[in-house]
Amino acid sequence: MISNTTLKEIAKTLLDSRSVILFPHENPDGDAIGSCVALCKALRNQGIEAWVLIDELLPELIEFLDEPGEGVCGEPCCTMDHQCVRQPDICVFIDCSGDDRILKRAEKFHTGRKSICIDHHLTAESAEDLYYIDSEEAATAQIIYKLLVEMGVEFDRSIANAIYTGICMDTGNFKYSNTTAESHRIVAELMDIGIDHDAIMLQLYSNVDPRETRLESAALANMDLLADGQAAIACVTQELLQECDAKMEHADHLIVVLRDLKGVEIAAVLKEQLSGATKVSFRAKSYADVAEIARLFGGGGHIRASGCTIDDDIETARVQVITAIEEALS
Repeated sequence: MISNTTLKEIAKTLLDSRSVILFPHENPDGDAIGSCVALCKALRNQGIEAWVLIDELLPELIEFLDEPGEGVCGEPCCTMDHQCVRQPDICVFIDCSGDDRILKRAEKFHTGRKSICIDHHLTAESAEDLYYIDSEEAATAQIIYKLLVEMGVEFDRSIANAIYTGICMDTGNFKYSNTTAESHRIVAELMDIGIDHDAIMLQLYSNVDPRETRLESAALANMDLLADGQAAIACVTQELLQECDAKMEHADHLIVVLRDLKGVEIAAVLKEQLSGATKVSFRAKSYADVAEIARLFGGGGHIRASGCTIDDDIETARVQVITAIEEALS
């Protein structure tokens, strides 16, 4: 754990505030948005003005999390309006740390009178006024659950749904090695509250967009198997997106398909950005440390799940990633 405070102190700081803006990382996933929405709704239920500031529309898979809640404020939590609060009392990194994860919103983050970071990713010591970073937690949503307990808030169904979704997605529906006994205990508490388990499972795992299937098929047709089948790499170009009439978010599950292949220990998906840079996601199955590989390119994350951005075209990045993976496996 990397921390200069306790969840009890963070809870008191938030409850003593009048306005809070939450900042998930760019291209947010279910854990980032689930954590943000849960905390945002809890704060609103305490009479505190709260918003989740995002860069782009939420991915279709998780946009259901931002439906109007059951509390005192019926508005969605997520907004792209930087003037949602002119000068917030507190700005909070959620599921990330550092300006490089919120580039378009960094200036707004620093308008807060006080800053907080809550995260579960491996990182250096945070520069925020208060920071609580625990890489032993399976998901940031688990930390938010404990924070809300410290705040003494009442869990309504929409808050519980958001936390459950965050834990579920960051543990791979409880398949990944980061799943702990505590993960199951927290979910048991959420089940008792009355989460919409069946509806969430259908949304997350039985609601595949046909464009996603087409894109995955096309990318898998040209994947690379290397190191005697111990690694698999696939590329998603802008041209491929056009051919499949797909969005880049439709490639999010591709990394899981690659990792689950028989014999594969390391999987990587390269995504060509409109800027010309290449985003890379890494996953490991059982023993490899892909955080070390990501750090070679200025990235990072968890031992079994990491990522980075390479400021080069996708073919050049592909060659660099292949070299790094082969060296790691050798």
